[in-house]
Amino acid sequence: MTSAAGAVCALALSAGSAAAQTAQGNVLQAHQGRISPFYGRLSPFAGDVNPLWGRLSPFAGDVDPFWGRMSPFSGDITQFWGALSSSQGRISPFYGNVGSFWTDVGPAMDNLSATWRTVDTSPAAASALGVQFQDLITRSETFWGAAVQAQTGQSFRDGFAAGVFARYGIDPTDPSTFEGFSDVDRARFLFAWYDGLMEFSGRDHVDHWMATTNWNPALSQNAGGGQGVTIGMFDFSVTGAEMSDDVSAWLRGGYNNGGQGHGDAVASLLVADHDGRGAMGIAPNAALVGYNPFDASGTTNWGDIADGVARLKQSGASVVNFSLGLPGSTFAPDWMGLYSHGSVKGVLGSTVFVHAAGNEGVAQTQNINWNFNLDPTFIVVGSVGPTGVISPFSNTPGTACLMNNGVCQERLMDRFIVAPGEWILTSDGQGGLTRQSGTSFSAPMVSGAIALLQSHWPWLRDHAGESADIILMTATDLGAPGVDPVYGRGMLNIAASQAPINMASLYQRSASGQRVNVNLAADGDAVALLGAQDGFVTVYEDIGATYRDFRIPLTANLSSVNSSGVNAGSVLTASLAGASAKIKKRNRFASEFAGEVANPFGWDVRMSLSPLPAGEFVRDGQLPYAFDMMLAGEGGFTLFAGRGYGAVALSGHDSFEASSFTAGTGGANPILGFASGGGYVAADVALGAGFSLSGGVTERRSQAYEADFFTGEERPVFERFAPYRSAAAHALLRKSMGESGFSVSAAYTYLRETNGLLGLQSVNPDDFAAGTQTDAATFGLDWTPSERFGVALSATFGRIRGSAGQSLAISDEGVDVSAFEAAFDFNGVFGANDHARLRIGQPLHVDGGSLNVTSIDVVDRDTGAFGAVTQRVELGGSARQYFIEGAYAAPLFEGQGEIAAIARLDTSSAGADAQQMLGARFSLNF
Repeated sequence: MTSAAGAVCALALSAGSAAAQTAQGNVLQAHQGRISPFYGRLSPFAGDVNPLWGRLSPFAGDVDPFWGRMSPFSGDITQFWGALSSSQGRISPFYGNVGSFWTDVGPAMDNLSATWRTVDTSPAAASALGVQFQDLITRSETFWGAAVQAQTGQSFRDGFAAGVFARYGIDPTDPSTFEGFSDVDRARFLFAWYDGLMEFSGRDHVDHWMATTNWNPALSQNAGGGQGVTIGMFDFSVTGAEMSDDVSAWLRGGYNNGGQGHGDAVASLLVADHDGRGAMGIAPNAALVGYNPFDASGTTNWGDIADGVARLKQSGASVVNFSLGLPGSTFAPDWMGLYSHGSVKGVLGSTVFVHAAGNEGVAQTQNINWNFNLDPTFIVVGSVGPTGVISPFSNTPGTACLMNNGVCQERLMDRFIVAPGEWILTSDGQGGLTRQSGTSFSAPMVSGAIALLQSHWPWLRDHAGESADIILMTATDLGAPGVDPVYGRGMLNIAASQAPINMASLYQRSASGQRVNVNLAADGDAVALLGAQDGFVTVYEDIGATYRDFRIPLTANLSSVNSSGVNAGSVLTASLAGASAKIKKRNRFASEFAGEVANPFGWDVRMSLSPLPAGEFVRDGQLPYAFDMMLAGEGGFTLFAGRGYGAVALSGHDSFEASSFTAGTGGANPILGFASGGGYVAADVALGAGFSLSGGVTERRSQAYEADFFTGEERPVFERFAPYRSAAAHALLRKSMGESGFSVSAAYTYLRETNGLLGLQSVNPDDFAAGTQTDAATFGLDWTPSERFGVALSATFGRIRGSAGQSLAISDEGVDVSAFEAAFDFNGVFGANDHARLRIGQPLHVDGGSLNVTSIDVVDRDTGAFGAVTQRVELGGSARQYFIEGAYAAPLFEGQGEIAAIARLDTSSAGADAQQMLGARFSLNF
């Protein structure tokens, strides 16, 4: 029998008689949980493997590589500390430089430790080590000297370095003092140097567990910091004044001699304030209620523990942290007896119990008879070192099972997780800081992470099982792939627990009650066009019997996949095709597939087949060609009809190609382009005096098909969108200035998008349910002084309207858009039949306006109740985009071949990096 007083791991039964063992099954059912005095008594993981103990030597080697990890993390802290300290009015430029110091000094400490480990008695070796000590002093003094001087009134060496060296009996000038140091001693010295310097930073200390568990103080504050959550703690009492202020209540004082600040240490990891003074707690805004069950022997009994659970629950605790257990086991079977106790089993559904695994280095083999009807929620926590390797002292789950009527129904490893537990910086209970090791300091990290979950999603306080599942399912796998007998589920990952477990499972709740899947990333066209940076959509993730809500960008709901297939390749193809067509004739009815059609009416009838505009989708069984027909009669009347090039036909500008009417690549009249691609009909009438009037309608119905995508990941995303449908009416009045080749025009376009906004569609059927309408005015100028040169200018201004009653609705003032383009054509540049074109413009840009976005959101954070919430999203925040494009085409081999080239530059008014595209084409006719 191991006594409580002498056990490093401090786990002991005070009696070992057969009678005591026989009584275990019945005594926990006794009235009010009273247990006979001879029943097994529990002791805390009190000393929890103090770093002074020699048994730490085997894992001290794991400490050295840790300095390399601390250095970059200290640098990272400068990024996320700014946001937190800014909100609290505690910005310190001095702290912002701490990270760069440790990035520089960390490798030096690595080298010092390595050299020190292998030091011999030779003068050369001792001298080399002395040089490294002096280097450490010099580097540290350069950065920290002013702070030490300001706070101590002494030099760096007198005010800091001398004290640390004296504490460990080191004289940097005397090689003999370097000898005889164990791995533990060396690690303690290096930690003392680091921790001592951080005291002069005026900021909370950065510790290695923060990077290992993927935690930072900003994450805590964004999750609510544990606000509204009560953590129950079984431990020695908190005695230090600095932590007493963070404890809401202590329900039982208990015996505290021998605790050695253990309660203060655990409490500091849970709830220590982020106040610039030492340790940081994971859930600083949580309420901490403590219960000390220990008597003068340093042990306790199950009756007192049962009473403590009941009293902690009465105080509102939804997570209870245990730093005590029975020797020889990771999770003793006796715990099921506690959970079956009359005062405990009634609170199991709303309580997560977090158990420290113990510090004997044993793997559990004993199975546990489990009551799956009660099935209390618990997580057992083991310890890993700074490098993520299991601590030699940490107990592990082994192959033990939770048994249901003699059958292994669940493995203990499935409820086991690890967290850092070596050299953890904590409060020492005396107004300072210390470093301690043991699973007692791993467990509160898990408890704190649960508090953050239940602060962010308060209704999880009534869903203990789901709270624990999130922690276990988001752990980072360690050891053998999957759940294993050493690491269980793996390393605690606090940031991952705050994020969706499976992005593909996220869904929205529509106003009509449908569950709507969502995209995983914002559509580039939606972001660039709308500039709606602040809009969001609430999405949900089911967890067991409940759920969590998250917010994703509004633009993640939207996509132009069905309305525009334009990408870098299609832009090049369209521009090269346009330049090539100019070689033949500046008329879309001039190609090898065009010709005149004889008729008895004397009309000029022409028909043409040509490739569809780049990016247009073709349904199965259809040929990828556009069809155009022109009928020109007497009196200046011309009729156009066809499929594919509606915007080109209705615009009245032969100088603009199909890509000029695409929202992302051109600026001629993108509003009209949204309805181009399907059938169209138009008419042009000469009015006399150089005036002409034209008008027509065009429509589009398009959907991306399987063949249009390259990866299987894209297909299920885009198949969520219904076919895009739109139609437009266009009227244009033109005035030609006789033989000067000069003309001006003004046009009106009405665009009706049945289920979209500027080509964007939503995965939510309630968005754009009534469609949108756009009124646009386009002003144009054409000048063709000769056959060798022509210029065309176009500017479009539009306002979008929407119908009320849809989830994504245009606000009353509408949304304003604009676009412009100038095209310069040059014929016969280097030869009689070559052609060059220069295009400059601004693609469609949203100038201003707003959307009213109504979504089903959580309106009561305490209960998780749903309701409709409307947010106003301002548009027009994106920078204006501009482009310049040059293309050249020339015939080869007397018209039997052709070469074409293009260069395009897209840039932004915000000074963002420009995008360049280059392309060329060579063809031969056989």
